Amino acid sequence: MKNIYKKNGISYIDTLDSYSKTPLLILHGWQQDKESWMDVIDIIKKDYRVICLDLPNFGNSKHEKFLSLGVDEYAELIEALLKRLHIDTVNILAHSFGGRIAIKISASKNIKVHSLILFSSAGIISEKRKLKKYIYTKFPKKIIPQKIREQMRSNDYKNAGELKEVFLKAINYNVFPLLKKISAKTLIIWGDEDKELNLKNADILNMNIKVSELSILNGYTHFAHIENPYLFSGIVKNFLDKNEK
Repeated sequence: MKNIYKKNGISYIDTLDSYSKTPLLILHGWQQDKESWMDVIDIIKKDYRVICLDLPNFGNSKHEKFLSLGVDEYAELIEALLKRLHIDTVNILAHSFGGRIAIKISASKNIKVHSLILFSSAGIISEKRKLKKYIYTKFPKKIIPQKIREQMRSNDYKNAGELKEVFLKAINYNVFPLLKKISAKTLIIWGDEDKELNLKNADILNMNIKVSELSILNGYTHFAHIENPYLFSGIVKNFLDKNEK
């Protein structure tokens, strides 16, 4: 696909179509990149200008200067990129890890978010995660052997490589206090067979974001946008169209 650009170390697709509708920004999930969204982009670009990033540290946006980023810094970089593109109002579609960043951007209001779509969004810290964090911070290594500590770590952490610091900052970033600050109309999408993030998190998001609705995709996993891009894009487009009126 053409229309691939790079600014400040961030690679992104910009379809550049000059529709009157609000542009759509897509933020991908952990260890993913913009390529995983190509089918969705090809469908939605017929009606909306689409900007899809390789988030810093992923795809073609890898640089050592990004190796210590936290969620707040990710949000600031994306806000700065949107301003450079002269976009002051945007729709956001965010998946998993990208959901944390989208929630931060929406709550901060440095950029006006017209509509927000959270697809299997990360950021709600579970009681299990809170317990693990408590154990790591309160108990010294000599009490809990390293072998046990390693068994407690997730596969994502074990496979994070040089991104371990970024990963730890992300999973310890609790978006819950930000939810009530979101004023954008919000759609929450979740596959009922998602094994990566608990479906209960969808209810938490729905109950705490002021104007939100929930769409459960029966028979789909954490990657419904790849499993059925036409169904997924149709849901996204219907929501965006409804809110453009």
